[in-house]
Amino acid sequence: MSLNFLILEPNPFVARDLSEIVMASAPGSVVTVCETQEAALAALEKIDDLTAAFVNARPADIQKSGLAEKIVQCSGHVLIIRDEDRYETSDHFNCTFVEMPFTTDSISEIIQNLCKISAE
Repeated sequence: MSLNFLILEPNPFVARDLSEIVMASAPGSVVTVCETQEAALAALEKIDDLTAAFVNARPADIQKSGLAEKIVQCSGHVLIIRDEDRYETSDHFNCTFVEMPFTTDSISEIIQNLCKISAE
């Protein structure tokens, strides 16, 4: 079973780094990178079984756009990329925060934990 990841990150350098870390941490995984929530929603229409989505957006914004609900419908975990404390927590959907700056080790640990959850 291959793992499917979505990355929503407007900064192309951060998106590239994160996608490289994800692919190295989960060899054979499929990684889709999007710069906007609209592009991410369109990409999710083609993904049946999502492992997780790394999202650089406020929880309230991804809830309002329907992105959070779509990620959960695709069986994915919502991973909010958070720079400092600019993003509030979410009371409306379950998410995990990934603190910036992230490291290879921190992303690898998240992926390992997701693989354990998926195997249960």
